[in-house]
Amino acid sequence: MPNLISLPKAQVLPTQFQPCIEQLKRLEIAQGYYRLMDWEQQFDLHGNTYWKVLLSDFSGSYWVYWFNQSNRLESFVTTGAVCYLKLSSSQGRWRLLHKIELACRVPELACLNPLPLLLPHITSYQPSLLKRALALYDQISNLHLRTFLNICLFASDVGPRLMICPASVSHHHAYPGGLFEHSVEVAEKLAQLVPNQSLESKDLAIVLGLIHDIGKVKTIKPNHQHGSLGTRVQHDALTLEVCSAGLSYLDAHLPQIAIEIRHCLTCSTLNSRYGFKPQSALALALQIADRESAEPRSF
Repeated sequence: MPNLISLPKAQVLPTQFQPCIEQLKRLEIAQGYYRLMDWEQQFDLHGNTYWKVLLSDFSGSYWVYWFNQSNRLESFVTTGAVCYLKLSSSQGRWRLLHKIELACRVPELACLNPLPLLLPHITSYQPSLLKRALALYDQISNLHLRTFLNICLFASDVGPRLMICPASVSHHHAYPGGLFEHSVEVAEKLAQLVPNQSLESKDLAIVLGLIHDIGKVKTIKPNHQHGSLGTRVQHDALTLEVCSAGLSYLDAHLPQIAIEIRHCLTCSTLNSRYGFKPQSALALALQIADRESAEPRSF
């Protein structure tokens, strides 16, 4: 019988051979971290309950089966949650069918392995945009910055929502998926603008571009409306909140970079009332890339 358990925060499960979804479909056994995006309760010929579970990662989505699990999945996980799964397969009529043997809820800080980018393909409005984000992620050579980024994207109400929310209600990129498009554009521009072309500087530029507006997942709904939080709290403040666990991780491994990220995300702009003036070339470059991406477009 499959089990769903919670991992202690210190435990990290092996992922060095984690297959992506498209590879998993052809394997007899597999294990790794995947997002659970949907599930349907089913009944066999004897009236026993089982579940169809939709997994998604950066490469695609795939329905697997969870037998002998009588409890409702909603009591264990939320839609979009990252779980550690062990799967086995059996030959169906037309293809291999995969079933869940073990499912583990994953606490935020268990994501310490260098994982693939934790964004689900199924929520991408533009598959080409996800490919651009993956190309950026592949350029990040510093494993601590990769881990930081995934910790920031980890929560079920952050990573998936980054891909579906607008970047604004009516200003720029004001359409579903606009926030993700704006974030990728800023990361690409910033990687080109960064004055010091060292690997560490370029890595940091990419990460900053992808997360600089991540607080908007808390303020703007996919339907172009401000949520109750968005009418009372600026998204900049919420960006630090969303990134807090990741910044704590960097404090222990790359403390100066953690400070630079905080500075770049909070320093003043031309129209801001508060904040320190930008004190680094990277902070200035982030503001330039942000403005250029937000400029009205002529077609």
